[in-house]
Amino acid sequence: MKRRFDRKSSSRVLQVGDQVLLLNPTVGSSLSPKFEGPFEVMSKLDEPQQVEVQELIHSFPELFSDIPSQTHLITHDITLSDPTPVRMHPYHASPHKCELMKQE
Repeated sequence: MKRRFDRKSSSRVLQVGDQVLLLNPTVGSSLSPKFEGPFEVMSKLDEPQQVEVQELIHSFPELFSDIPSQTHLITHDITLSDPTPVRMHPYHASPHKCELMKQE
């Protein structure tokens, strides 16, 4: 099946000024890809620059991993206006049910 598809496929060659979409892969949902853009191709790397980028990526595998991970270096706090927890059902209730809940 793959060979059949590959017979009709062609390599993409991007030129400066072309409009492109960026694919942002999402973990766990490979069937629903997320695209951003369009972005414009601003310049093209020549051969020595491409080799330099590849060497840089291979010298720091912990920074340029294909597998997303979590960091322990940065944390953040969310300050709420009211510290009382909000208790809600994870679904919408009809107006009639809302009225009954208010009475309880």
